[in-house]
Amino acid sequence: MARSGFLWLVAFLFLFSGVAAAEEEKSGLEQRVEELERQLAAQDDEPDEEVAGAGLGLVYEKGNIVATLQIFGDVGWTYTDPEPANRSSNSFFLGSMSFFFSGRVGDHFTVVSETVLKASPGAQADNVRWDQERLWGSWAFSDALYVKIGLEHNAISRWNRQYHHGRYLEISVTRPYMARFESSGFMPMHNAGVELGGQLPFGQGIFEWIFIVSNGRGRVPTDPQKVSDKNGNKAVDLNVSFLPAARVPGLRFGAHIRYEELPNNPAGTPARPQTMDELIVTTYIEYRHGPWYILAEGACLTNEDNSNGVEYAHYAGYIQIAYQIDDTWTPYARVDYFDGTPGDPYFAPFNRDLDRTEAVLGVRIDFVSNAAMKLDVGYGEAQFRDGAGVITRDDFWRISFQLAWVF
Repeated sequence: MARSGFLWLVAFLFLFSGVAAAEEEKSGLEQRVEELERQLAAQDDEPDEEVAGAGLGLVYEKGNIVATLQIFGDVGWTYTDPEPANRSSNSFFLGSMSFFFSGRVGDHFTVVSETVLKASPGAQADNVRWDQERLWGSWAFSDALYVKIGLEHNAISRWNRQYHHGRYLEISVTRPYMARFESSGFMPMHNAGVELGGQLPFGQGIFEWIFIVSNGRGRVPTDPQKVSDKNGNKAVDLNVSFLPAARVPGLRFGAHIRYEELPNNPAGTPARPQTMDELIVTTYIEYRHGPWYILAEGACLTNEDNSNGVEYAHYAGYIQIAYQIDDTWTPYARVDYFDGTPGDPYFAPFNRDLDRTEAVLGVRIDFVSNAAMKLDVGYGEAQFRDGAGVITRDDFWRISFQLAWVF
């Protein structure tokens, strides 16, 4: 897709922020969260008991300590055409199992841990492994300032910060391309470092800010550097959002900027002896009104090769619209695109520099309070690189089913 498509998406994000809306209604999931909070409040006279949380996990409260445990899981089936390399077009899949723990001590200190058992296809055999996706502690001085240290999901994507790894929380079967994790996407979705942030009243709304200093990315885009850093230069992120709650309830929009120096990879194939400067700018708009939920994001990522000064620009964006008919049925549609610059020495060895566009139609069915079935169909066009490095373009389509739950 031409780069003009990215510019039109950015223009849409800011024009849409002026739409007027009425009072926001609560979704079925939000109602269940509020029910969980009411159950917690009712435990003040019985602080030593465990309580089941409305299909959203186990909660334990004692004194000024509140701990929660949620277990997310998903499985499914998919059909793709053309057939993926080394795999059948028709496959059942084990998705993931996420163990999410949070603890709060008093009104200021919070800890979070998310450990995921995940499965991925391999050339010779499928892989199933454990991975620590989040582990952090935070101290809140006030609404205006908190300090967090540890491993956290990057705020570079609104989707990424909102949904995390529990697939039950997502409306759709698949994530948009710019919100995919490092194993299959092109954006840095994890940060190991220090984060500051907070909320401030601003005019007739709320202003949110986040500032992050982290290890940044490794020598390859699949390495989020969770436990070490290959160079001394840290990645820096700044995120700002605005919620005009008084004028347009349910609307929020914002922007994010990130800069870092990617470490060299002299032993890579092909070798990359010099560092690269990476600059990422993203923007989003989110709107919830009654049964409607709209989320759109756009991104511009530029990698500059310090060995020759060549810049490689990549553009991505999507818009997803969902309509909750009742507490059970939620149909949705999404347009998703990525416009890459072939030959980027950081992305090319992993085929993350190739164009792709996809249109998705689907439906989510919440058949019980803590489980959902999702079915979506995607059709699009993508570039493919063969073993000799020749790039071709072809249509593709897929159909995917997912069963997701939380306890």
